[in-house]
Amino acid sequence: MCRQGALQAALKLLSHRAYSVQEIRDKLAAKGYNPEEISPVIEYLLQRGYLNDAALCEFLAAKYIREEKYGRLLIVQKLKQRGFTVDTIERALQALSPCDELTTAWRLCSKRFKQREDLTLQQLARFLGNRGFTQKTIRQIWENLRGQ
Repeated sequence: MCRQGALQAALKLLSHRAYSVQEIRDKLAAKGYNPEEISPVIEYLLQRGYLNDAALCEFLAAKYIREEKYGRLLIVQKLKQRGFTVDTIERALQALSPCDELTTAWRLCSKRFKQREDLTLQQLARFLGNRGFTQKTIRQIWENLRGQ
């Protein structure tokens, strides 16, 4: 296989949706291209702005925050799965304040648990923990629910 074929494959992938550098690298490798063919293609795409991990990570982080379905831990996990570095993820998540996470957790609990009298800490922890909320947030929600 040649570099031109790898470039065409990468451009075809990018015509459908945005990918991270790691995702493009993995997809090209899965198609049978070797690292010597992939590296120049990645450089070409980066130079021309077709790949931009920082911008894509910021966009996805903002999208996940806007959806108000996930806590910080799950957002970080989702972004890591897309191949972003820890530094890139941390810069993208600077917009997510602990207050926002608490508000999101509270909204999710209000929708999920209409009858709060029977709610146990284990149920709450499992529900919020599976959505990526921290133990601190879970504790704050529990204390707020018990205080009402």
